[in-house]
Amino acid sequence: MAREGKSKGRIITPKATREITILFYQKLNGAWTTFSEYPRSELETLYACYRAQHFKHNQPDEEVKKEFVELVKRCYSDWMFHIKNPIFKKYTEKDDRYKNGPSFIPTLFWKKMVDKWMDGD
Repeated sequence: MAREGKSKGRIITPKATREITILFYQKLNGAWTTFSEYPRSELETLYACYRAQHFKHNQPDEEVKKEFVELVKRCYSDWMFHIKNPIFKKYTEKDDRYKNGPSFIPTLFWKKMVDKWMDGD
């Protein structure tokens, strides 16, 4: 009997979730610290990149896209936490946080993100 595994019945599998996370970090190019700020056009671009990875789906594209958006919405704050937390724990001064942002986020966007996070503290 074949093993069914964790992915049975899921549209977006754990492997696909990992790929979406990687794509998200690669495509982050704005100072969006919350999902509500994240532009729809960026979400569309991210979805197109995901579909280009050739994951197989039996469901219609509308269903896959809906599940994709829900996954991004659920993961967004965690993704932001993993970007922010190491820098904010290590550096307490604003200027130090500015200088030591992640290399995958352009400096201008990173400074805006730091400002938004500090305004929220």
